[in-house]
Amino acid sequence: RDLLKKWPVMPHARLRQNCDRNSIVPVTAVLTHGGDVRFWENYSRVIPGLKVLPAVNGYNHTETIEALLDSTLQFHGLSNGGKKWGKLATFLTKYRMLEYQVKHQIGFQVTLEDDLILHESFASWLDRGCTLFERNPGISLIQLSQYAEVLLTSLRGAQHLIQLIRQYGIRKNDDQQLIDPHVMGRKQRDTLKLPMPANAMERPYILGRLTNAPHKGSIFMTPKMTWAEVALLRLLTVPEARSLPSFGNPKRFDLALW
Repeated sequence: RDLLKKWPVMPHARLRQNCDRNSIVPVTAVLTHGGDVRFWENYSRVIPGLKVLPAVNGYNHTETIEALLDSTLQFHGLSNGGKKWGKLATFLTKYRMLEYQVKHQIGFQVTLEDDLILHESFASWLDRGCTLFERNPGISLIQLSQYAEVLLTSLRGAQHLIQLIRQYGIRKNDDQQLIDPHVMGRKQRDTLKLPMPANAMERPYILGRLTNAPHKGSIFMTPKMTWAEVALLRLLTVPEARSLPSFGNPKRFDLALW
């Protein structure tokens, strides 16, 4: 499936849309079973027009593998120390949200993870992100959070990121691959980060759950991937993996459990 053929890049003049809090479409993804609706109810109140997509469930191996195969992305690996089924599920969920932006030709989209508590100042935070876009029209993504909890993308940026992910495949956890320009060979200025206020009282949101905290439903609690599982996913999606030494895994892990 070639997304850029299915949803071709429109002429720049038609893509030009002012970025402001009223034009940005907020998108999040929650599990269809067991998702915590408290967070996105808060989202709907602070930023109306929320679109809710189904998240990939990293506790369900079959669902995660099906999502990987449906995406037609090549799986090469994940970040060191991040080889968990929940990390792969999160990557596929973020990719699904980028696809949503391109499919629906959304000029500007803010992608939210599903466990934030937004403050009333969040709308002003979006305005500041828009100001960065206006000053740097060539970038693909603005990071509005410490990691990848809140990402602002233009339509052209989402199209570019999808193109790169399809070219390079899955190589790191979603935050590293989307934000670090070196992972997919991008120029340094392709992403920008809006610095979070030092004063906690001035921050536009707080985490509803601590990052990677061992609570029910967290990525931290999803099963680790064994090196055998990593190799099998690579064999499923990368044609040349069959001819790689140890199917692309480090040789030293041939006899290891993880």
